Amino acid sequence: MTIEQLESYILNNVPLTKHMGVKVTQCSVEKLELSAPLDKNSNHVGTGFGGSLGAMQALCCWAWLTNFLDENKIEATVVLQESASKFKKPVTENIVASCFSPDKQIIKQFLSSFTKKKKARIELNSVICSHGQPAIIYEGKYVALEAHNF
Repeated sequence: MTIEQLESYILNNVPLTKHMGVKVTQCSVEKLELSAPLDKNSNHVGTGFGGSLGAMQALCCWAWLTNFLDENKIEATVVLQESASKFKKPVTENIVASCFSPDKQIIKQFLSSFTKKKKARIELNSVICSHGQPAIIYEGKYVALEAHNF
């Protein structure tokens, strides 16, 4: 998918993202990056609201997997199974969430499982930095299911 196609898909299928001001800033199978303005996603003290930060990271990994499947011509529905975030420091600038491709062996196992079972799980990670330092570290387990098979 192009940046524009993925952004349109996100905004049309995840209504909250319109209110958050989410933009796709990088889109490849190696790295996916989303951004959102701090002023639409801040808390009572002017730093990033925890719910917005968590949503950005869950969405970033979901979007990475959605794009990966599209690039590999696999029709599947992606859902989040489990997640955890570690908040290390406040986010005091516009939010940028990044998800990098997992190790090639993990990708190979994921694709093999999907081919055999039409269902596969994968663990993805995302980071949000503030002033060049990791602020929130996220880990999520995602499931790809044969399209409309849930």
